[in-house]
Amino acid sequence: MTGLMVLLDQPKNSFSAGTFINMIPFGNDTVLPFIQVDCRGWDIFENRARNLREAAACESLQASQGYHNSWLTLHEDKKNKYDPNAIELLVRGEAFGNAGYIAKEQTEAVRKLAELCSCKVGDLHVTIARKDFAHLKNVPLVVYGHLIVKDELVNFRQLGVV
Repeated sequence: MTGLMVLLDQPKNSFSAGTFINMIPFGNDTVLPFIQVDCRGWDIFENRARNLREAAACESLQASQGYHNSWLTLHEDKKNKYDPNAIELLVRGEAFGNAGYIAKEQTEAVRKLAELCSCKVGDLHVTIARKDFAHLKNVPLVVYGHLIVKDELVNFRQLGVV
């Protein structure tokens, strides 16, 4: 079973949103550092809700006929007039549309995860943690990256685990 499947098979409430970075093994020398965050504002506009439902259907391989292959990405929205630190959730990139924003109090944790993985925020992977989100105000997302572990002790010290 891959590391990501182990991650997604965890009980729905086993990760606390935006508090700390968790890690699971993925192969011999790689771990998947991840954090759960909330997507807010997805329910404000119908097109955002449609975009998110389409991405969820594609992720679970249950997309009905007429759905496109959709994926989620993060984008640092530095031009956001309300919050220059905002991180936007996009479906199929900027050309297709916004599906909401990462909760304001969790954006710093996402940036720390990107720094840990030596990548940009937009290079992190995003998946919807609960496919039954229609009744939720905030949609739980799992954001993860890849970290090659050459010296396990050094990397765990970097994370503050040891």
